[in-house]
This record gives sequence, C-alpha cells and structure tokens, in this order.
Amino acid sequence: MDAPEPEATPFSAVTAQTSRVSRAYQSYLDKSTPYVTYRWIGTGALLLVFLLRIVLSEGWYIGMDLLYDSSNLVVTAPV
Repeated sequence: MDAPEPEATPFSAVTAQTSRVSRAYQSYLDKSTPYVTYRWIGTGALLLVFLLRIVLSEGWYIGMDLLYDSSNLVVTAPV
C-alpha cells in the first residue's frame, strides 16, 4: 500500500531547494578539506591582493576620515 504524497506547499518547495543547496555546498566543503595548504596559500594571495589594492588606491585615507573629525584635523595627501 502506497502512502499518500504530502501536499505541495510553498514552504515545502523552499525547504527542498534549501536542502539541495545545502547538500551541494557540503559536498564542495568535503572535497576541499584535504587541501589545507592550498587553501591557506589562496587565502594569503587574496589578502595580499586586497592589501595591495588599498595601498595603490591610497584607501587608508577613507578610514582615517571616519576615525577623526575632519573639522579639527587637516589631512593632506603626500606630494
């Protein structure tokens, strides 16, 4: 005797999609776990690119403007 199929509700559709995406994500995590050294190298390379972008665009001035009140502090760019 077959059990009746559950009613298709929007919540069950969202739950099914979330479950499918979660399984795919977990699969990618499981595949990348043995490559610890390569992941650290990749993380370091991305951090280096990010810091290089800040230095080349002189982005630290944006952060300094947030830290200090610009009416009391005059910040000039290096010549």
